[in-house]
Amino acid sequence: MSGPGKRIRSPSYPYFDLETAVTRIRQLYDFAKRSEVLVSDMITEWGYKTPTSTNGMKAVAALKGYNLIDNFGKKDNRKIALTELAYRIIHTAQGTAVRNALIREAALSPPMYSYMWNKYGPLEDMPKDEAIKSHLIIDKKFNETAVAGFLNDYKSTVEYADLKPIDNDNAAEDFRDENEAIDESSSNSSGRTDAHAKASNAEVNIQPAEANARGSIAKELCSMLSFSTGLTYKVQISGDGADIGDKTIQELIDPLDIDDLVAQLNRMKASAERRNK
Repeated sequence: MSGPGKRIRSPSYPYFDLETAVTRIRQLYDFAKRSEVLVSDMITEWGYKTPTSTNGMKAVAALKGYNLIDNFGKKDNRKIALTELAYRIIHTAQGTAVRNALIREAALSPPMYSYMWNKYGPLEDMPKDEAIKSHLIIDKKFNETAVAGFLNDYKSTVEYADLKPIDNDNAAEDFRDENEAIDESSSNSSGRTDAHAKASNAEVNIQPAEANARGSIAKELCSMLSFSTGLTYKVQISGDGADIGDKTIQELIDPLDIDDLVAQLNRMKASAERRNK
């Protein structure tokens, strides 16, 4: 039990929301590209008053929490550099499915944000703030003065990352329709091949299909993952001049954490069922 006057230290969580974090990594990229840079130099570049600013150090910790920077060295020689996740967020076109997935990965990287998402789900399903604050203070040992700011930044991050459950029935039906269209297109073309792979408990059906918009060379990859839950997941990649073969496709599929994906989809399905009751 804490003694009289002893300050309660809250669990670790980001100093600011993800949208602010993305702004900070853009500034880091403009300043140092992908090279390592002294923390003290970057804190000054961000506009904090001193190279050892407390808030500047909190900013560094926040970016680390979102898995947007790596750090090296200690004390005065401590340096930071962009992670691969941060680099891809900066250079992937906004509004694309790939960038949206990267943003969602960053949003759920902080352990407390992942905990909140798993416990409460989308914003519309969350109970009133007072109930959440009570849980955080009593069960998670948050400092009372920190709870409001934490909640605001968490909600802002969820909104920015567009975290929400999938309408499973409609999504699966749409994916099936698209897959049938690709099947028909493939059967009418020569030189097309289907590659099949097994990943955990999901079957992956990979079908490359050529697109010939305005005479450009482009390929589109549609990968359908059908789970025992009745859910379907699709990965789609396209771009001019892309040469997507079976080897490239397999390299894209192999890193997928299918077990984690299934668990997330099950949570989304349960959340949707609760709302429909």
